[in-house]
Amino acid sequence: MFSRKSLSLSFFAVQCPVGTYFSLEHNECESCWLGSYQDQEGQLECKSCPEGTSTAYLHSRSITECKGQCKPGSHSLNGLEICESCPLGHFQPGYGARKCLVCPGGTSTVTRGAMDETECGGDAV
Repeated sequence: MFSRKSLSLSFFAVQCPVGTYFSLEHNECESCWLGSYQDQEGQLECKSCPEGTSTAYLHSRSITECKGQCKPGSHSLNGLEICESCPLGHFQPGYGARKCLVCPGGTSTVTRGAMDETECGGDAV
């Protein structure tokens, strides 16, 4: 008895390019999703980036495309390194942020890089 996986590989010999995998569900090559990559041809799944990292785009072809996520108190356009600290009057509690959150009610922070709303306390400058 053959499994579906072995049938697909032996009868179709699909050679999906790097950055993709062969989807048994859709019977075609599909791009690796964010947070994954594939550095070999003809694979049935993508490899996950190491914990705390992700990719900026679909279709990643190498582990070198896995970049560190921005840490709390920082942000970047894609949520990945290179990150900058949240400005005064802003905070960010999460990882991988694309923007910082504004302190409520006209309050501000004492320093850049605030990680929690509780750091918003003084009057905005």
